[in-house]
Formats: sequence, C-alpha cells, structure tokens
Amino acid sequence: MAKFKLKYFFLFCAIGVLLSACVSDLDFTQGEDFAISPTLDASLIYFEETASSFIDEAGAEQIMVRDSVNMEIFNDSFTVDNLIKAAFLFKVSNSINRGFQAQIDFLDETDGLQHRFTLSIAASPTNEEILVEHLETFENESLLALKRSVQIVITVSLMPSSDGSIINENTPGILTFKSKATFYLLIDTST
Repeated sequence: MAKFKLKYFFLFCAIGVLLSACVSDLDFTQGEDFAISPTLDASLIYFEETASSFIDEAGAEQIMVRDSVNMEIFNDSFTVDNLIKAAFLFKVSNSINRGFQAQIDFLDETDGLQHRFTLSIAASPTNEEILVEHLETFENESLLALKRSVQIVITVSLMPSSDGSIINENTPGILTFKSKATFYLLIDTST
C-alpha cells in the first residue's frame, strides 16, 4: 500500500512540475526566420598518366592530353541561388623529367569560356615527386562566371625538354592530377 501511495505521489509531483513550467515566453514564430551556412565538398577530377601516355601510336611525343568533367551541381537552381563562394583546390604531382602546363577552362552550355587559369608544373630531373598546389577562389564576378559553367576542361601540355630528350615508352615517372571543390552556401529564409 505504501508503495502504491509513493508511486502516485511521484506521479502527481511530476504533473505539478510540468503544469507549473514557464511557457508564456515562447515565441513560436522565431522558427520562420533562420539562416544556415553549410559547406559542400566534392571531388572533381582525378587522373594519373605515365610518361608513356604522352607518346602516340607512332612513338612521337603527344603534346597534349585533355580531360573534362560535367558540373551537374549547377543544374540545380537551389545551389545556384544559395551559393555565395566556391574554392577549387588543384594538386598536381609530377615525377617525369619533363615540365607541363595545365590549362583549366570553365565552359558554359555553348562551350563559351567563362573562366580560365593555368598551372606550371616543373620537370623532375631525378624522378622525385614534385607537388604543385593551386587554390582558385570564386567570389563576386568570378562566382557568376562559375554559376554559368557546366563543364571543366583540363588541357595538360608537354613542355619542350631543356636537354633535347624525348619521351619514349621506357621513360619513368607519373603525372597525377587531383582536384576538389568546396561550395559555401547561405540558406536564409528571412528574405
């Protein structure tokens, strides 16, 4: 019997606390206006080419290698409307005893150039890995150009040799190209 009374005593106390809780100052409309700033990281391009990738079927040096990626993220109006900044990080490592130049083009749906920059990649005479990093930030006008872009085209050009040597199927080394993008969004419901 005492157990039964104790149980009801605690139940009534709990109900009393709940009923006496302060709820008069709650503003349920404050949930209507809020802003969040999420970031989205995306891997864009990755390719790895051996030195022999820069020779053609006839054994002659191939001056250019090209790769591209479609940027489907800008097909979504939500992303385009809320994107306030973007940063693209490009990392290139070279262990080939030849220099390269990488041209990165951002193209719109009619292949019109929206943005371009280049990276110089030094030769590696000892076939040790040489790392080049480049951060391209898009804000203001360049951000508008990025939002119009639907494709990134990377053209890697083989630079002339300083000693007259040419690449053949036995030339050692690898060229690795990686990139990622960080998109900064602002989702604000007060506007």
